[in-house]
Amino acid sequence: MRFTSTPAVADGRAVPGRAVLDDVAVPTRPPWWRRLIRPLLTTLLVLALLAFCAVRIHDWLGPPASLDQAVLEGARKVAGPVCIDEIQDVSGSMTQYTALREQAVDQLFQFAQRELEASDQLAEAVFSGTTGVTMPPTSLHALPARRPAPAPGDGTLMAPAIRALTAADRRADRTCAARALVAITDGEVHDDPAELRGALVDGAYTRMYLVVPGLAGGRPGAFTGDVLDGVVVRRFTDARRLGVIFGQVFAELLGVELRHRKIETDRP
Repeated sequence: MRFTSTPAVADGRAVPGRAVLDDVAVPTRPPWWRRLIRPLLTTLLVLALLAFCAVRIHDWLGPPASLDQAVLEGARKVAGPVCIDEIQDVSGSMTQYTALREQAVDQLFQFAQRELEASDQLAEAVFSGTTGVTMPPTSLHALPARRPAPAPGDGTLMAPAIRALTAADRRADRTCAARALVAITDGEVHDDPAELRGALVDGAYTRMYLVVPGLAGGRPGAFTGDVLDGVVVRRFTDARRLGVIFGQVFAELLGVELRHRKIETDRP
């Protein structure tokens, strides 16, 4: 902006003591929508960065995607071994998950060698209309590479499998500081409710889990009332998620956390 020293002129006459602007353009204000662009872009950028950070934090602090990425973190809160009784539904409605289930158990075997004690144990039975113990109580450091292949059958009775593993525990005379039942099934069981409740009470489990395929659906109707209300329902869609559920069960028995494993990289 430039001021002239020439007196202003009005009606052909000079007006002393008054300065005038010489050919100065008056600035105009941009439209409202243009004034919003910069703060809007800044806000979107901040939100994108926050979303990225939230995803990374969840990936790190949340459960690992698979057991090969997992460790048990923290001091064991139990004085003695922990034990899992796993029962697998091999009825017709569950045959499509057989290979997936075997992959998850293989992942558990590798995880157990790295993260669990030799005194910690796993026992396994299968059930449909009949029951068979496929692995008696066994150290997690001495698990067999191959177990008897379960034969599919008609009907779905869970209580006999629970009682079979309870009897196997007593024959082995094992002492567990904490015990969990993990039942892999779609929940479509045909047990008498009183018999199922009685088997669970007799098993004297510290924790009980019903592990169901798929993400949709609520609590299976057969698992309500009295001791059945204490059964925790977990869901899986693939072998990695099922393996992580096994890891979480052991973590909860031990009173520790299942965390992401820090992968060491070789430095040149």
